Amino acid sequence: MSIPNPHLSFTQLPPEVIALIVEEECRGTGPILLPGLRAPQSRIVSLTHISRAWREVASSLCRSHWTAYSITIHPNKTPDQLTALVALLANFLANAGPVRDIHLTFTELDDIARITLLNILTRYAPRIASLALKLSNAGAISLLYRPALPFDRLRSLRFIPRATPPPAPVNLNDSDEPELWHTVTGGPLGQTLEVSIFKYSSCLTEFHFSEAVWHPRFSDGITLRLWDLPLQRLTVLSVTRSWLEDTEVKAVFQTCVQLVSCRLYCDAAVSFVPPGLPHPPSSPRPLVLPHLRDLAITMRSMDGYLWDYFTAPNLKQLSIASLSDDDFHGWDHATFMQFRARSGFSLTGLQLHFDFSHHAGNILDLLRTLPALEWCSFHWTTVHGFQLGHDIDIFLQGIYYDPIHSTNLLFPNLRCLGLDHDDENISLRVLRSRCIEPGSRLEVVRLLVPRDFKPTGRTAAHIAALRKRPDVRMEVAYMDFLGGELLVEEEQDDSGGGEDEMDYTDDDEESSEDEGTRAALMTEVGEIMDNNAQDASSIDVTADEWSRWPAAG
Repeated sequence: MSIPNPHLSFTQLPPEVIALIVEEECRGTGPILLPGLRAPQSRIVSLTHISRAWREVASSLCRSHWTAYSITIHPNKTPDQLTALVALLANFLANAGPVRDIHLTFTELDDIARITLLNILTRYAPRIASLALKLSNAGAISLLYRPALPFDRLRSLRFIPRATPPPAPVNLNDSDEPELWHTVTGGPLGQTLEVSIFKYSSCLTEFHFSEAVWHPRFSDGITLRLWDLPLQRLTVLSVTRSWLEDTEVKAVFQTCVQLVSCRLYCDAAVSFVPPGLPHPPSSPRPLVLPHLRDLAITMRSMDGYLWDYFTAPNLKQLSIASLSDDDFHGWDHATFMQFRARSGFSLTGLQLHFDFSHHAGNILDLLRTLPALEWCSFHWTTVHGFQLGHDIDIFLQGIYYDPIHSTNLLFPNLRCLGLDHDDENISLRVLRSRCIEPGSRLEVVRLLVPRDFKPTGRTAAHIAALRKRPDVRMEVAYMDFLGGELLVEEEQDDSGGGEDEMDYTDDDEESSEDEGTRAALMTEVGEIMDNNAQDASSIDVTADEWSRWPAAG
C-alpha cells in the first residue's frame, strides 16, 4: 500500500489551482510590456516560465490576461529585432483566442518603427478596442494619412504626437520664433489633408488628443474637422495642449450630443470683440448637452460669448482657465449667469484659473448660487505674475469664515479648497479659518505659490499650523499656467536649492507653531516639456481628474 506524498511539487499542482493562482497574481498588473528590455518582465509571461503545466494553464485558461500590450520602440532597433517583436506579439495574442478585444499602447521614438506600427494595426485593426499612440512627429504624419482601416471595435483612441523631445533647450526670444519652434519639434503636423485612417471607428466613445511637446504661442493646433472621425457617439472628448478654433468648439457641441466629459483648449482670440462693438450673432437656440457632467475649457484669450452657444443642465464639474494677462473685458459675467440660469445645474466642483479680480463681487454672487460645491480652486494671478485690479481682497473676505457673521457661509459642504498665495497672507488666513469652522468637512487645502516661493515669518507659521492639523492635508504647489509660464521673458532663477534649504524660521509671535516642523513643502511639478524626460516605456493616459480631487499643481 502506497501512501500519497503530502508534499507535492509546485509544478505538480492541479490545473484548476494553477489557474486560480495565475488569476490572482495577474489581477490589476496592467498590460504586457514589449519588448520588455528596459522594464521587469510582465507577470503573466514570468508565470509561463515555471513549467510546461503552468505555461499550458496560463495560455489556455487565463486568456483575458493576454489582451493588453504596451509596445515601446526605442532608438537604434534593427529590422530583425522589429520583425521578432511582431512575431512575439502574434504568439502572445494567440493565447487570447481569436475573438477577444485587444488593447494596444504604442510608443515610437525611432522613425524605423513606422512600418512596424502600420503592420500591427493593419493585422489587428478589427479586434482593437482601445488604442493609445505616442509618436514622433514624422511617425504621426506617416500614420495619419494612410488609408482607412477597419477599426470596427475601437472604442477609445488616444493620440499624442511630438513624442521625440528637442535635442537641446530652445531659446524662444528670437525674431524667428515660429520657424525655430518648427525646426526643433519636427515641423507642423500638416493638418491640411483629411485624416481617414480612423473613419470606420463607428463604436468610438472616447477620443483624447494632446501634444507631448507644446508651446501655447507657436503650436499649430489640431484641425478636428479634417479628422474623419464618427463623433456622434463620443461620451469623452479631450483636446489639450493643442488649440481648437472657437468655430470648431461650437461644431463639437453641435455634433457630440452624447458628451459626458469634455476638456478643450480653445483659441478664442479670433472671436474676441472689443468693448462697444456689437455682440456677435449667436445661434437662435442654444444647443442642449443633456449628459455633460464634466467641462474644462482653457482659452488662449477669454471669450465670454462661448456660454451663449449651449446649455448643460446636468453639469457637475466646471473648470475655466485663460492664458491672457487681462480678462477684464473678456469675462462676460452677465452672459455666464444667463448660461447658469437656463442650465439650472448644481455644481459640486469649480475651478477658476484666470484674473477675475475685476469681477470679485460677481464671482461671489455666482458662488452664492452653488451651495453644493465640494471642491474649489481659485487662481487669479496672471501668467506674468500680475494681479490686475485691487478687489481680490473682497473675494477672499467673502469666503472667509467669521464666527460672528457666519450665517451666510459659502459652500458649507466644501472638502477641497485651493487659493493663490498673496503677500499679506490673506489666503492662508482664509484657509485656516475654513478649517476651524464648526462642522468643517475640509480634507485638503492647497496654496498655489510662485516658483521662487520661500516661506518666512508669518507665512511659514501659517503653513506649519495647517500642516499640524490631523484632519486636513495641507499642500503647497506651484502656480500652474497650463504652459503659459513659457511666455515669461524675465530670467528664471536657476540657482536651485532643495527642499531642505527653504527657510521655515518664524520670527514673530507665532514661532511656537513652527517648532519641530521641517516637512517637505514644495510639491515637485515639472515644466511643460518634462513629459519628454520621462521613461519612454510609459504613455500619458491619466484619467480625467474631474472625477476626483484635482491633483496638486
